Amino acid sequence: MRRQNPIKNRYPSEPVIAWFGLAITVLGVLYGLAQVRAYLTERHFLRITLVRLSNGGGFRKVEDLIRLKHYLSTHIRYDAKRVNEARPLLRHSAEHILKTGFGFCGENARVAIRLLAMGGVRAHRLYLEGPLWQHNVVEHEWEGSWKLFDAHSDPASLLPDEDVGAIESSDIARFPNHHEGQPWLRSYRIKPFHRVPALRRFEQTRVPGWVAQIAETPSLIKAGLGLLGASCGVSILWFG
Repeated sequence: MRRQNPIKNRYPSEPVIAWFGLAITVLGVLYGLAQVRAYLTERHFLRITLVRLSNGGGFRKVEDLIRLKHYLSTHIRYDAKRVNEARPLLRHSAEHILKTGFGFCGENARVAIRLLAMGGVRAHRLYLEGPLWQHNVVEHEWEGSWKLFDAHSDPASLLPDEDVGAIESSDIARFPNHHEGQPWLRSYRIKPFHRVPALRRFEQTRVPGWVAQIAETPSLIKAGLGLLGASCGVSILWFG
């Protein structure tokens, strides 16, 4: 009996499948590399912004946090009339938000989280829920506990300078809020878990810092998708 070549059998017998797998692999790699480049470009832009804000590249004093709050609240404006405009699935990057100067509370929080982490302060989102709408703020480590940070330029909820680095993130009753009929009722940290009743027991989980940074960086998520696509292409070539 004639033995088959095991190496030859590893490759798809149909040229169409082979070309399909190769195309997916190449496109996935190219897309991933483009997103890595976008990430590095954004990181460079944010690093320059950080150095300008923190006098050396780190947040070590409350004055540094206040300076960051002033910068974000004046450089990222919002328009309530545009709240229903379509936005990208992963939302805009921190670089895009700063360059356009436009964003709502979620966009403002994204930039704050990226800059705080680059300046040595662990931070992630904290979602506030009221009877009328939700609000995105930032929870960050400061002097041994978790504190509130919010630079969204809404005058009814803007954090006063004297409260920067001072309000415990668990004490939502102290969060600034002058919206009539819109008290903060509760807070949570992971939105997907909050949306699924069976998983709400995990909605207060604090994710590791690196996970929070990936979640706030669309280019890294897209790079991961490119890698996944390339892996699928390789699988088609190998097993097809």
